Amino acid sequence: MSYRAKLAMINSGIWIIMFVIFSISFFSSTFPEVLPLSNYRTTTVILFAIPNISNVIILFFQLKHEKTDERNKKFESISSSIAAITLMMIVFIASMTLHIVYNGTGFVPSSLLWYVGFGAVFITFIVFNLGYVIVSLKGTGYES
Repeated sequence: MSYRAKLAMINSGIWIIMFVIFSISFFSSTFPEVLPLSNYRTTTVILFAIPNISNVIILFFQLKHEKTDERNKKFESISSSIAAITLMMIVFIASMTLHIVYNGTGFVPSSLLWYVGFGAVFITFIVFNLGYVIVSLKGTGYES
């Protein structure tokens, strides 16, 4: 496994942990009081900032130690496509589910839209990094 793939694995692990904490704090009625700020929107921003800061640190070490070549660009291209398609499917499924569940009431709670928006961003980063790891381990089929 290359250095860049190891960093992508670490990065996806951080995003997964923060997404799980975000989901627990969002759907639990008792957990947000344990967090430093009981407002779930402020907690969401804090939980969203932690992996972003770690992402910047990982990118710093990645750019410091490894040069980008055509193979890495191909891996990034494929994993970006996987992340985009996954994001489109998740947002479509989530919005259709919200429509079906709340069709009779005439409105969707704004907190669920908040969750779908931030959840989509979390999942995009997770899928992009895991896609890079999987594609780099599997290969693109053009290696000699």
